[in-house]
Amino acid sequence: MSNKEVFLPLVTPFNDDGRVCADSVARLMSFARPHVDGFVPCLTSGEGWLLSDTQWREMVRLCVQHADDLPVIVGIELPTTAEVVKRARVAEALGVRGVICAAPFQPGLSQAEIYEHFVQVHDATTLELYIYFESTLCNNRWDVNTLLSLCLLPRVTAIKESSGENLVAPHLRNIRRMGVKVFQGWEDKILEYDADGSMVSFCNLNPRLCREVTQLRSYTANALLCEEARNKGVFLPDWYRHLKKDLYGRGLILSPRTLDLAKEARHDQPEVPLPA
Repeated sequence: MSNKEVFLPLVTPFNDDGRVCADSVARLMSFARPHVDGFVPCLTSGEGWLLSDTQWREMVRLCVQHADDLPVIVGIELPTTAEVVKRARVAEALGVRGVICAAPFQPGLSQAEIYEHFVQVHDATTLELYIYFESTLCNNRWDVNTLLSLCLLPRVTAIKESSGENLVAPHLRNIRRMGVKVFQGWEDKILEYDADGSMVSFCNLNPRLCREVTQLRSYTANALLCEEARNKGVFLPDWYRHLKKDLYGRGLILSPRTLDLAKEARHDQPEVPLPA
């Protein structure tokens, strides 16, 4: 078996009153723990861009409590650098190993402004920094050279490749030489190149299968994973709702509740054919 890693971008379970459900967090993490190498709460599958400060803090606290020495890399999805830095400092006080964030949610930023955003987040704490390489949530286009420059920062640990275009693949060797890992963020692209691991939403539903695909690099298992993911609604724009519906039906979380639909941002995942 390879040394490739599986990190779980957790959904955020809620009670009917909108508070984070502690029992559900404990159940979900216990279910996944034997098959994963770390937990990533409050990222997009955890409705991170919608969480209040209270909800975000409670989800982070519970994840640290139930991680059993596995690393917790907390998502911070807020519009401005100042807001991300503020939460990063709170995350450090709560005992996480690292934070993962995207570029600011301000269309039209220059590459220099995107770079400076991450430098400020990096310098604000002593935590590991994971870079969320995507363009839908932040509504900004990245230049790969900006990403490569960020890899030179001493505590940039990994990249979540969620561009959907495999822009990182040609630079994988150089990125690794800088001591940075690359995690694939799309279920149907886990085996498209030799990434260091996976960080996919479907892992909430079937962490064992995600581990099999990621570590054994089985195309047969990956075809099954993609078929299951498609059947479960993971490739739909409101994929996190479908994740919660399934987890609720299996008793792994106590409510399928999501946050206010009127507040939710678009997150498009185009259909991609199953691997041959």
